[in-house]
Amino acid sequence: MQNKIKGKKFLFFDIFDTILSRKIEPEYVKKIWCNYIIKTFDLNINMEDLYKKRNEIEFLLGETNHNNCYDYEFTYESLISKLYESIDIKNIKYKDFYRICEETEINIESNVLYPNKDMLDLIKKNYKTKTIICISDMYLSKKMIKEIFENLHISNYINDYYISCDYLKNKKSGSLYKIVIEKLNIKTNECIMIGDNINSDYNIPKSLGIESILLDRTEKYDYYKTYLNKKNNINMFKKINNISNYS
Repeated sequence: MQNKIKGKKFLFFDIFDTILSRKIEPEYVKKIWCNYIIKTFDLNINMEDLYKKRNEIEFLLGETNHNNCYDYEFTYESLISKLYESIDIKNIKYKDFYRICEETEINIESNVLYPNKDMLDLIKKNYKTKTIICISDMYLSKKMIKEIFENLHISNYINDYYISCDYLKNKKSGSLYKIVIEKLNIKTNECIMIGDNINSDYNIPKSLGIESILLDRTEKYDYYKTYLNKKNNINMFKKINNISNYS
């Protein structure tokens, strides 16, 4: 891989399942978050219903932004704001609710994420001579992502982060790549994209003239499937809560 990036000034990296992977299936992060929020605010709702409500809000926000000429994206703040309006929370100001929701999300992700050795080694080998940029389609803001990287002690290797929710534009459409190229004021032949998604991280950047490297994360995807296959297993959920330290 080092030979492929030779001569490139900018290394673009996807984040999830590229630089970082989770110990659990991604949707279970949301379920842990819901479980913790229910306990923290003593909400009269069960975990599955809050999880469903959160997903419904995400869908509606994405649809609204898409209909307003953005990509199918939403900000974390808009998600929490709509959630606050839709559930029965007594004597808690919105700013306190938001702060705890954000902190909980960051802490859970920081506990279930770990750096992939292959990518971390590649970044460490090149960060002093090349510009390392993270580009991700994700609902967590740049601020939140940066804090997660700080918690994992790898933020010093990253020059900047471009996250879809901050622009309501994503990699899937190609729009986020165009924003990055424009803001960095660089040419497409000066950079290379590295990621695990054949469309967003490989086909789309190549169509824009950005050289790309596709990672094989089949083993990790298969691992995630073990959680989906046991989604109704109570013992599995307890185990996941223990992994996250948010039981």
